[in-house]
Formats: sequence, C-alpha cells, structure tokens
Amino acid sequence: MADLNMAFDSWKKFPNQDTSAQLLTAAGPTLDKAMTSYAGRQGPVLKARAKMLALDAFNRYDSKKGTKLGTYLMTQLQPLRRAGIQTGQAVHIPERLVYDKVTVDKARKAFQSTYGREPTDDELADKTGISALKIRRTSEVPTVISGTQAEGTVGGPGVSLSTAEDNWLEFVYHELAPMDKLILDYRLGRHGKAKLSNNEIAKKARMTPSAVTQRMSKIVARLQEGEGLNV
Repeated sequence: MADLNMAFDSWKKFPNQDTSAQLLTAAGPTLDKAMTSYAGRQGPVLKARAKMLALDAFNRYDSKKGTKLGTYLMTQLQPLRRAGIQTGQAVHIPERLVYDKVTVDKARKAFQSTYGREPTDDELADKTGISALKIRRTSEVPTVISGTQAEGTVGGPGVSLSTAEDNWLEFVYHELAPMDKLILDYRLGRHGKAKLSNNEIAKKARMTPSAVTQRMSKIVARLQEGEGLNV
C-alpha cells in the first residue's frame, strides 16, 4: 500500500496524465479486489468504470480525516455492484461500434427535431465526424429498447448500451488535457456545449482548423483503443 500512497502524493503535487496513469497502476490491486468483491467478476469495461470511480475518489480524499487511502478507495468503489449487474449478461458488440451507434442516434434525433425529416448518411457524417460507411455499420447494433427492466439494453436484458459507451468515453475524457477536453465537448455537444464542426471549434479556441483536426484525430485514436472491448 506504500506504493499507492507514494503515487497519490506524486499525483497530488503534479496532477497530469503521467501521474494519473501511475496512480491507477498502483491502485490496480485494490481495483481488482473491488471488482471481484462487489461485482463478482472482472472485465475491461468494468475495469474502466473502476478507474473512473477511483479518480473521482482520489479527488475527494482528505487524509486529515484519518482514513487510510486504500480503505477509503475500497469503500468508494462500491458502485461497482450496480455496474456489475448492468454488464453481467454480455451481448458481444465492439465497443467502438456502440460508441458510434449512440453518437449517430443522438445526432439523428437532433437533426429530426431541427429539420423535421430523416437525415441522410452524408448529413449525419457531417454532424458527427463519423464516416458514412461507419454510420451504415451502426445499423448492425440493435436499437435501444425502452422499458422498466430493459431500458438502455441492447436487444433485450443485458448490458446497458449507454453505460458501456459512457464508461469508456468518460474514462478517456479523464485522461485528456484541458484543451482536448474542450474540443471533445464541442465536437460531441457535451457538458452544455453546442455541437460544432472542427472549423467552428478552431474559431472558438483560437487555433487553426488543422490543429483542431490533429488533436481530434488523437482523441479518436484513443477512443478506438476500446474497439476490441466486448460489452
């Protein structure tokens, strides 16, 4: 546990992507224990959720209250019980495809609300930054079912579509630099930001469009690392 305390102290003094990664690595045994204890299993999507909970917990930790860091972290990981239930019956769909599906569905609804008609694949591609070919692939993902028990599930009882997508997206978001977070928020219309094109983001951020495109490409590449995850 000494390694965890040392990593926490380093992260507290210099909070950045490198120290965050080192801190999560040091917390690895606690995360594994929590997943097994609370969710009854381990897995990549569940691990991403555990890391997000851990980062939030580290931000709130107050050593003056006398609780040991490892003990505190373990208690803050109890929401994994619910996450374990939500992802307990897996439907095998690539994580990246799930991410694209949710993004496209949101863009389609927004377009219909604005223009009163169904958008074309090219129009959706312009709105989301996802190619028309990939947009057509999202039709392979079953539509989200509404209902008390099945709401947010893929094709029936099973993993929550929005939970799986949000887990990975939020985990990656935590790792981003402040400017990259802003770019992603504007690109996806998150956190109260209007959805903008790369050119529009460039004007707001006072950057060149090519710089925004380069940053967005790196963000997308990081998000695509979740493509091999099965939810």
